[in-house]
Amino acid sequence: MYQPFHLGISTLGCPELNLPEAAALAERFNFELLELRTLSGNCNLAANLKFPENTVTFRKLATANRITLLGSSFGLSDPKAELQELEELSEIADAFQIPYIRIFGGMAYGHPVDHEAVEIARSNLMRYQNLGRRCRLALETHDGYSAAAKCADLFRQLGEELPIVWDVHHTVNFGGESFPESYRLLHHLIIEVHLKDSRQENDRRRSCLPGKGDFPGVEFLSFLAKHAPGMKVIFEYEKFWEPSLPPLESALAALRDNWLAVYTKF
Repeated sequence: MYQPFHLGISTLGCPELNLPEAAALAERFNFELLELRTLSGNCNLAANLKFPENTVTFRKLATANRITLLGSSFGLSDPKAELQELEELSEIADAFQIPYIRIFGGMAYGHPVDHEAVEIARSNLMRYQNLGRRCRLALETHDGYSAAAKCADLFRQLGEELPIVWDVHHTVNFGGESFPESYRLLHHLIIEVHLKDSRQENDRRRSCLPGKGDFPGVEFLSFLAKHAPGMKVIFEYEKFWEPSLPPLESALAALRDNWLAVYTKF
């Protein structure tokens, strides 16, 4: 079957597994890539990657370029953001030639990209740059930077651009943008795409199996195949944050049956 993307999973969807188990699960569903966020039940990724049960597999995956990035909780425009996590993760990333660490926006959804937000971002970037690491920080379209337009505004005011992890779920549902709008603004910066489904329940949006929510997955994958063939697409199933969700195996089966079947139509 023709696959116009490089597919992967985030370990956020199988937080209870160690790295060998997560890699085996991805391979069972023919997903080549892994984005690392949780392992063995927690988000302390730097510590987990030093455990003997994970180190051999981590080296193999990194050598084969199968790890897209290491996920952090660092907030770019957060005035209280602590650098320790980035110090630890970037040391590992440089040692294993992993090119990116994912960071968040670090401010509330409705916060404007004002002078204060920009200057905090500038300061935090300088703090990281002073570490002298090769690994780059990649900003996810999330929280205060859920809209591509806000990311573009930030970069304009900063005078520099960052690699982008395009969480299309957020640019649609929280940024209020169409696929073409977001892509037009950020296409030259996107290193990977986060794919997931959700639905509105009462006063909040909740994750669900692919095809059971309101995200137009088939339409988006068709758009992506046309405009960005070869893109890295990471299925980010947020079971760590929503433990009542069905297991990742069920989500991957639903992803295959409900959304990835569009491959046969290209």
